[in-house]
Amino acid sequence: MLLGIIVLCVVSIAVAVGITLCAAGVIRRNPWIGIRIPSLFASDEAWKAGHRAAVLPVVCSAVVNVVLAVLALTVLPPAPGSVLLWVVLVVLIAGTVIGAVVGARAANRTPAA
Repeated sequence: MLLGIIVLCVVSIAVAVGITLCAAGVIRRNPWIGIRIPSLFASDEAWKAGHRAAVLPVVCSAVVNVVLAVLALTVLPPAPGSVLLWVVLVVLIAGTVIGAVVGARAANRTPAA
């Protein structure tokens, strides 16, 4: 269970870094990295605006998962590990979905190119 928590924590960090790089314009529109929904692909401005809006929920979920991983490594006994694994997974999914919804709304507010 501990390995699963660590893997999900690393995935959370990778998603947060990817979204942040897209928001900064380092990663342009592409089919591999970033939030891949039609409203964000409408224009370069929509891509950046959507990712800028998504940064906060995605980074917050990554921070929560890092804290949970540290707790799992240091404080918590092994018994609640399976529950903690599910909590980390739910936090990862929730942060990503909330980021996508907020990002889509921000992208829809930008003028289409």
